[in-house]
Amino acid sequence: MKIGVVVAARLDSTRLPGKVLTPLDHRGNCSIDLILNAVKQSQIRDNIVIATTNRPLDEPIENHVRALGVSIFKGATNDLVQRHYQAGIYFGFDWQIRITADCPLITPALIDGCLHQFKVGCDETIDLYT
Repeated sequence: MKIGVVVAARLDSTRLPGKVLTPLDHRGNCSIDLILNAVKQSQIRDNIVIATTNRPLDEPIENHVRALGVSIFKGATNDLVQRHYQAGIYFGFDWQIRITADCPLITPALIDGCLHQFKVGCDETIDLYT
């Protein structure tokens, strides 16, 4: 089983445009950096992908992520589900976990715990936000 973590990111937030690349800590880490640091510590995942749109507006995300050596998928602008689905197909994931790039409080333990529960056949819905 190939397990991917797909992080959805775009820059056109209406409340805080550019928020996923806005520095959040004293080191200048943005939300994407904090999420990637957590996901990279996950013991269960096989690959990490940032899924963004194919609009020029989101090219700074692509540039930032590529500089970090992380895979990127560019897809549908108005259909997040389709973008995730296509990223999973493109990278050959059997399973994928979805994280949004504006959720910097995700932890490796939470990612691995959810994936472990899913792998052992948990009958409950797995929600990263609870």
